[in-house]
Amino acid sequence: MHAREGLYRITKDLLPQEAIIHLERAKQLQDSIYCQETGEAVGRYNAIYYNDILRQEREQAEKQKRQTMTISIGIGIFVLLLIILAVYFAWRRHKSLKGQYSEINRLYQNSIARDMQQSEQLTDDDKQFRQQLAAIIDKTSENGVFDVGTIAMQMHISILTLRRRLSHTVGLTPQAYIMQVRMEKARYLLLNFRDITIAEVAEKCGYTQVLNFTRAFTRFYGITPSEVKGNKE
Repeated sequence: MHAREGLYRITKDLLPQEAIIHLERAKQLQDSIYCQETGEAVGRYNAIYYNDILRQEREQAEKQKRQTMTISIGIGIFVLLLIILAVYFAWRRHKSLKGQYSEINRLYQNSIARDMQQSEQLTDDDKQFRQQLAAIIDKTSENGVFDVGTIAMQMHISILTLRRRLSHTVGLTPQAYIMQVRMEKARYLLLNFRDITIAEVAEKCGYTQVLNFTRAFTRFYGITPSEVKGNKE
């Protein structure tokens, strides 16, 4: 480009036409050099710019990933704490109720004894028989045992004798009397222990499913356990 400019200066007076050609060539070279440098500069700028964009995107993605991980860990810890608290309070309640169960059973047996003593239609022997039988049914039902043979064996009598005495004293079969004892105990618990739940009553009466207990109780009394508990009158 500088050479073309030099030729232009030398020939502009002697050969004006040729000088113009040299000047145009110099301008073309200048434009070419400018375009090349501009293109390279633009290329360098684009490389830097897009690298910065990629770096920012990576940093943003990493930031979002860390935030998501932090939130997930926080939620996990919170849920874990809730589970621990729920288990702890359930354990505390179970431990408390376990300590109360012996007292509940004692009060219930006393209630049965009072009811038996107030019955004028039964002999003393029948009262003692009914009270002992109710106590055994209560104890075995908590363990989910409702077999008539097992109950008769614990009474030290035969199944036939058990059927005969129940038929004579209450006019019920052993299975019907077992159900009556379970339902009477459920009603007693619902009426006399405010803090006990229906699920705990069901468990104390030998039911593993609350729904089955509710159905049996409703069939027996014509009213649901919830209605008894909420409307004790």
